[in-house]
Amino acid sequence: MWNNSFKHHCNRCQYEWVSAFHSPDRCPGCQSRKWKQDGSLDVGVQSYLPKEAKIPILLRYDAGMGCVKIAIDLNHTFSTVYDVIKETYPQDNVRL
Repeated sequence: MWNNSFKHHCNRCQYEWVSAFHSPDRCPGCQSRKWKQDGSLDVGVQSYLPKEAKIPILLRYDAGMGCVKIAIDLNHTFSTVYDVIKETYPQDNVRL
C-alpha cells in the first residue's frame, strides 16, 4: 500500500477502493464523475439514440464485441456506444 493512500467509497455503485489521490475524478467501479454525490445508478446514463438505433449496438455487444469495435463498425462515437451499453447494463463493467 502507498504511504499516502486514501480510501474512497462511491455513493452511486457502492464500490470501495484505495488510491494515491485525495479526490479521484471517477469511480473505478462505475466510471461516474459524481461518485461523491448521493444517488444511485438508476439515475445514470441516458442515451439520446432512438430505440431502433440502439438495437445494432446491443446485438454486437451481446455477441461479444467491445465498445471501440462497435463504434468503428457502426460509425458512432465511442461515448454514444458506451452510453447505450451503460444505460442497458448499469451494474456491469463495460467491455471496451
